[in-house]
Amino acid sequence: MNGCLLLEYRCRAKGCLLLRVWQTPEGPAWQAPGRALSNRGALARDLEQTALGVGETGRLDDCPPLLWLPLICRHVNESAWLFDIRADLADATPGRPVRALWPRDIPGH
Repeated sequence: MNGCLLLEYRCRAKGCLLLRVWQTPEGPAWQAPGRALSNRGALARDLEQTALGVGETGRLDDCPPLLWLPLICRHVNESAWLFDIRADLADATPGRPVRALWPRDIPGH
């Protein structure tokens, strides 16, 4: 998969993998590994029921346009909208992935 990797989101605190997108013959595919959360177990269960992606994989082209994918680890509890993921993919080349840390930098904070 490394030669096909397009995008990787990792947590800023410890580098935990939050989301990975790679190129397939059918189009970009994603994996949101999902992780156990300290003090956030109920929220993780809610996310599993209301959003795609916790501990799953899928194809971006199969996702509804307004979908968000959860970015979860012990240090991060956020989500990325599909249109933002696609914007990050605009500069990606297979094997030379875009790498982003979460939470993202917010100017002025």
